[in-house]
Amino acid sequence: MALFQSAAVAGPLEWNGLASDEHRAALRIAHSPALGRHLVAARAFTFGEVVLAEKATLAWETGATNDSAARAFLAACVAADDATMKRVRTLYHAPVDDENGRGALRLAQATTIACDALGAPEDVAALLLRLDANAHGVDMGRAALFVDGALCSHSCDPNLKYDAAAGGLELTATRAIAAGEVVAFSYLGNARGETAAARAAELERKFDFACACDRCAASDAATSAGCPKNCGGYASLKAGDPPGGRLLCARCGVLEPKSARTVYAAEALKREAIDEMRDADVDLDTSPADDLAYVMNATHALVEECARDLSRRHELTRAARGLLKTVLAALLRRHRPDEGQFAFLVNAYVANDLDVVDALECVAARCPAAGKCAARHAPLYELSGVVFQTAIAAVNQLPPGLKTRTRAEQLARKYEPCIALAFGRNDESKGHVARLFAMLPKAACVPCPRPKGAAAETGTPRVPTL
Repeated sequence: MALFQSAAVAGPLEWNGLASDEHRAALRIAHSPALGRHLVAARAFTFGEVVLAEKATLAWETGATNDSAARAFLAACVAADDATMKRVRTLYHAPVDDENGRGALRLAQATTIACDALGAPEDVAALLLRLDANAHGVDMGRAALFVDGALCSHSCDPNLKYDAAAGGLELTATRAIAAGEVVAFSYLGNARGETAAARAAELERKFDFACACDRCAASDAATSAGCPKNCGGYASLKAGDPPGGRLLCARCGVLEPKSARTVYAAEALKREAIDEMRDADVDLDTSPADDLAYVMNATHALVEECARDLSRRHELTRAARGLLKTVLAALLRRHRPDEGQFAFLVNAYVANDLDVVDALECVAARCPAAGKCAARHAPLYELSGVVFQTAIAAVNQLPPGLKTRTRAEQLARKYEPCIALAFGRNDESKGHVARLFAMLPKAACVPCPRPKGAAAETGTPRVPTL
């Protein structure tokens, strides 16, 4: 993983791994203060095209603990030939003299066999730091280093998907990539629903660097709340500001402190309500159905309040939707498919997921309407799984022509290329994809506009007591 790299440990701007000449010719290695070494497209790539494929430079069995995994890695280094270790030593590593480096040095000093074979304790510590920054899990119980793939940088708005299995790495375009564009995948997996502050904290904790991607350089769309000045715009946390910092309205500009405090007070109330709902003394598996129905009604009301008082795409609205999904799933486990309420619960469950997808697409597009938009935003590869599962539930459990099922069918058609890419790795998953799309009506090929209006947008009817 090409983390932020200081000049002292950045390494050469050249290929040192095992990627093919064909893939290397389509990319070039660049360097910048923000990204360190990184890869740039030397030509345009189409959706679904493999951008880089590489065999592992070094692979080893992982252990049950960090120490055992580190010792297994060092044993693999001892057994490796000189050419392999020369490649490994071109990888980025964090400084040996910081806190992480001192921990690696202590482990290196305790690993006398590795020190004897691999050099001084400082050299072994540098290898362990390369392990921390660059290792990938490839199969159950195995990890590997990919020296060329490690040049690929992180982005919170990635254009690549990452697969590492059977000892090989494959990076595939999840959208069209223009020549000259940085190619990147997310080190955090699917972080589409995370705020900028949450992503920054996780990157700092896991990888010790700050992201400089376009998404992090813009105001945080995941915190969009209706402007308290009633201008019709939405205010988001200004780029670079910590939680509780300045808010930037798309229409008014930076809000004065009094207006910002109004937004933060509304957030605090909703956050407290969500915490109370999360801590409610209700066991989803054993509580009476009437108690669960009450919680479901209350949670649905909370979703509507968050959407009204903040915005449909605000992180707290999505948090409330997550609680609603959990309660609906518990109720579905309690009801048989032949019961009347089962179809109603499936409808509510599917509609809730559809609204989450709409909100996350809106966040990614940094749409100024903050969820109250009729525009169809571009699909996001990271949401392929939830769209696929939601569509399966809709076509199997909901009657044809129902509004929620129609929305799910249209969304599945919109995501068809993404779903095929995500689930096309083996014959079994390909079969599931083929069966789903065979069940979709032809009319679903043309997505309809997203419904307008706060009430019409939700797609989830008021939930009655069961």
